[in-house]
Amino acid sequence: MPLTVWKEKLNRSIPIPLYYQLKQCIREDIETGYYHIGDVLPTETELCSELVLSRPTIRQSLMELTKEGYLERVKGKGTYVSRPKLEANFIQKLESFHAQMLALGVQPMTKVIRLEIVPAIPAVNAALNIPDSEELVLLIRLCFGDNSPIALMESYLPAKRFAGIVHEDLTNYSLYIIFAKSFHTTVTRVTRQIEAINASQREAEYLGIQKGKAICLVHNTAYDQDNIIAEYNIAYYRGERSKFTMELKQ
Repeated sequence: MPLTVWKEKLNRSIPIPLYYQLKQCIREDIETGYYHIGDVLPTETELCSELVLSRPTIRQSLMELTKEGYLERVKGKGTYVSRPKLEANFIQKLESFHAQMLALGVQPMTKVIRLEIVPAIPAVNAALNIPDSEELVLLIRLCFGDNSPIALMESYLPAKRFAGIVHEDLTNYSLYIIFAKSFHTTVTRVTRQIEAINASQREAEYLGIQKGKAICLVHNTAYDQDNIIAEYNIAYYRGERSKFTMELKQ
């Protein structure tokens, strides 16, 4: 039983905090496959009793593992082993979601929710730097990794330039591949803004999470080879499934 092993591993004579030692024990059992995704951990009461630890010590271990994406705590139900976070390097690299997932060893899939020409939206037209009256192409996609929803992506394109994209296969091909293949457009740079928000009912339903749960909101503006804006994109990433890496150099 893991509790017996954990108890034997806890060393009260060393300066390493007990919460950290317990955290390492739990993480090791998850990473080595003793616990699988969806398994339920012992309750706080069981952990306190069996390991002879205080409740604050137990909670700190579980909270840190939850923040790191190893666990998910559901009020009234318990603590579950969750799917590991997917590390996205797209902040530094100009790379499609499909390519990101493959690089992480995850099988990607895209479901097109909407693909149509819509009337102008003043704020979006301004973001695309096009006239207020110009129509838009709206593309909404739900992106999966290993059959689990990871991100909801909402893209806006100038209809005057990309109206024909509504006839393209955006389930099996990335938007930027279609840009290059059918519209002689190469995206050369993207600006991104990232913030944390709480999921609305709409995002929660698409991403399979509870309303109000923390998610990552990313605003993307893509520029082509002539430094003209080709796409304005709003992406909603599941917070507990994603982490973003940035490297700063002087």
